[in-house]
Parts: sequence; structure tokens; C-alpha cells
Amino acid sequence: MEKMVMNMTEQYLLYLRKSRADREQELQTGVYDTLQRHRAALLALAKKQKLHITEILEEVVSGDTIADRPQMQRLLTMVESGEYAGVLVMEIARLARGKTRDQGIVSETFRYSNTKIITPDKTYDPANDADEDFFEFSLFMSRQEYKMINKRLIRGRLASLDEGKYIAGTAPYGYEKYKLHKQKGYSLRPNPETAPIVQRIFDLYTVGEPSSGGTLQPVGSYKISKKLNAEGVPSPGGTLWTASAVRDILQNPVYKGELRWSFRPVTKRMENGVLKTSTPVNHDARLRSGLHEPLIDVATWEKAQANRTKNAHPCIPGDKTPQNPFNGLLYCSKCGHAMTRMAASGHNRYDRYACLNTECSTISHRADATEKSVLQAMSAWLNEYCLQGEFPTPPQEDTVKKARAEVDKKENALLQLEQQQNRLYDLLEGVYTPDVFRERSNLLGERKTQLLQELEDALGLEDKINLASTVWQQVIPTMEDVLSAYDFAATAAERNALLKQAVEKIVYQKESKGTDPIFYIYPKLPNQ
Repeated sequence: MEKMVMNMTEQYLLYLRKSRADREQELQTGVYDTLQRHRAALLALAKKQKLHITEILEEVVSGDTIADRPQMQRLLTMVESGEYAGVLVMEIARLARGKTRDQGIVSETFRYSNTKIITPDKTYDPANDADEDFFEFSLFMSRQEYKMINKRLIRGRLASLDEGKYIAGTAPYGYEKYKLHKQKGYSLRPNPETAPIVQRIFDLYTVGEPSSGGTLQPVGSYKISKKLNAEGVPSPGGTLWTASAVRDILQNPVYKGELRWSFRPVTKRMENGVLKTSTPVNHDARLRSGLHEPLIDVATWEKAQANRTKNAHPCIPGDKTPQNPFNGLLYCSKCGHAMTRMAASGHNRYDRYACLNTECSTISHRADATEKSVLQAMSAWLNEYCLQGEFPTPPQEDTVKKARAEVDKKENALLQLEQQQNRLYDLLEGVYTPDVFRERSNLLGERKTQLLQELEDALGLEDKINLASTVWQQVIPTMEDVLSAYDFAATAAERNALLKQAVEKIVYQKESKGTDPIFYIYPKLPNQ
């Protein structure tokens, strides 16, 4: 009896996640009820052991690491609090089977919070040395199984690639992906709308169009992008064509009937204890003959590559130290593209900020003047908010409470109205005539519409007050600190880091020469 009372007062969590094997089995059988079956089994276990489940966390996204699994992150945070006696899970491998570091995080979180792990086969108590050893061994074995499954998957994908099948997720521009008949895997077939555009790009680049003298002159990637945009041709991304998008097509061997894999592999490295990833070009990526129909012949492909080599601009090494304090912050008001810092050149004596979108008419501006103007705009925003804003002083606690009370009042009124509507339906049976019911229902409907509007207004006011409190308590002090420290930052990277503490985005607007740009500052709010 004493144990029953203790279990009913202790809180337990239930965690569900599909494994890769579950997903593969579902695809084969067509039955998608893995989480439902696991939930039923664990709830039955909780009922049998008289455990009080306070929350069920279901991982609906696929991810091999903790960083890719939001519910797992939430679970660990809840376990760290020490408020839960245990976690129910189908098997240890559901918690972590990816990186060794992730397994260590899971193991230490449960051990230091003294939280049990309860599976249908066994309960693991971190306070018990034998259970702890067995738990860590189970994580190790699940890691080995995970690696073996990954290797089998990779071998299978590469085998399909060697057979000429298309194994990437999205079809390249000009093709559409389809399932091969009566066999595993996919291939490509020409898209009737976009395949002719690819062929035209290669034709313009290798053969060209008539010049003023009547001869055919090959067209460069930049001019091809301009021509396609002028004709309203859809780009691969659904936006405007760029020279780089044209070059990507010109160098993709899929159009001559070959498949490449691992052209831009993900590489990882540690820098100052932080894992960094990059996708460098692998020039040695192996090519395979594809089952799909080529869009161009080999001769056209080789001519296009020869033209690319001939027209390539040499890469001039220089100072790679970051020079742009507005990196990731400054955007064009017209097209939304990031503004780029352009180094001084023969016809420009000073560094400038410019929008490199060829279809945009935004005018560039001197970099030093831009930096000065942005700081002035930040100061102006600060002064305007403090002196002329809707809340020139921090909202008092009483104001916050009144706003919340008004919201509660409207919500309670709506609840009462809904109860009246429910009673109205009951009274329709033998008490109200249809006409009386309709009249009273219309009155309640009008009152509900009015209450909903009043609730919306109350919520809007509460949001404004809460936002003002946040701005006064966090945003304004951060903005003041950044402005006072900015001139003391030694490098552009340090200034960029400072700005990103206080600013989410800066919009740049300049529509004519000889004028100063206008800057719109978007302060960074907490939890953005």
C-alpha cells in the first residue's frame, strides 16, 4: 500500500520514437501504427506498475542526433530538473544510438538526476552500479548497430547508383523523378516544360545567337540569366535566374546522361570545441552512367566545359579577414537580397555597400558612411522609443496585471456564452419553438462576435504591454551597451558580433544617386 501511494505521487514521463527499422517496416507493410502500438504497450506497463504519467513526448521528426530531435531535447531538460522519478521507453536505443557524445549526454543526465529508465524488459536505476554499467553497455551496442545499419544503407544506395538509378532526393532542373517499374529504385525522365530550357541554355552557351555582323556568338552565363528573366522563364528555385544558377546547369553531368555522387560532401571539423560543417567541392567525385535519357549530346557537353575553362576568371588570393560588420544583417529594401560590401576599385575610390541582384535598381553607398548612418539610425530608434513611443516608461506591474485580468474576464464571458449555447440546444427539445430558438441563437451569436472582438483587443493590449516590458528590461539596455562598445571593437567580426546582440535585421533603402540611404532597424527581441 505504501509503495502504491509513493508511485501515484511520483511523476513519470513517456517517450516514443520511431527507429529506422520501424520506418522501413511501415513502408514495406503499409501499416503506419508503430507509435500507437508502442504507446499502448507503455501505458499498459504504467497501469500495471501504477505509475503516474504526467506527459507523453512523441518524436515525429527523423533525426540521428539530439540536435535534430526537439522532443528529446525537451525530455533531457525535464529530466535535468530532477522532478521526475523515471522515463518509460520501449528500449534503450530509442533514447540515443547516434553520436558517442550524445550517448554520454543522455547517460550523465539520467545519472546525475537519479532518474530511472523503465522498459518492458527491465528497469534501469542509475543509483545501482550494475544497472548503470548495463545501461552504458546498451547504449554502446545500440551505437554499433546504428553504424552497421548506416553502412548497409550506404552500400545499398551506392549499389543502386552503380546500376544507373537516381538516389538523390530532388530531381535536377529539366527532369522529373519516377519509380522504376517492377524494381526497387528511381530514375529520371525529361520534364516537358523545363527540359527544353536546359537544352536552350547549352545551345546559347556553345552555339550562341546571331551578332550584329550576322555570325553566331556564344552567350555567357550572365547574359543567359538576363535573357531568361526578361522572357519570364521560371528558374530552378522559382525566383529570378542568376549567373551561378546557369553555371550550375552547365557543369552538371546529369544532362549528358551521367550521375555524380558526393560532389559536395559534408565535412566536419572541430574549432575551439565547436563542431563546424562545410560542403567543399569534390573534384574527384566519381561519375556513373545513368539509366535516364540525356538532354544533350557528349559533344555539346565537352564544348560547354571548354568554354567554361576559357572564360573562367582566376581566383586572386587576398586578405580573408572579415571586413563586413553588417554580415547577415543588412538587406535591400527592394528585392530583399543581402547587401554586399564591395572593395574599392579603379572606378570606385571607396569600399561600398551594393545590392548584387542584377534586376534590382537600389543604389550603392560608401561603406564608411553606411556604417556611421546605421549607428545613427540605431540611436534614433532608441531615442524615439524612449521619448515618443507608446510606452515612454516601463509598464508598471499593476498595468500588466490589469491587462491579464481583462483577458481572463473576456475568456470567462465567452465560456459562459458557450454554456448558454449548449443549454439552448437542450431546450430545443420540447421547450423552445424553432422560431424562438432561432431568435435566441442569433442573439447569442451576435454577443459572441462582440466578445471575440473584445477578447482580441484585450489580447492585443496585453501583447503590447508585455512587449514594452521586454523592450525596457532587455532590448534597450542591450542596444545602449552595443552602441557604447561599438567604437572600441577592434575588428569587423567583433563589431558584427556586437550588432547581432541587439539587431535582428537592418533594411537599406536608396533609390537615387546623390541622396543618403534610409535605414530601418529591427531590434532583436528575446526568443527570436
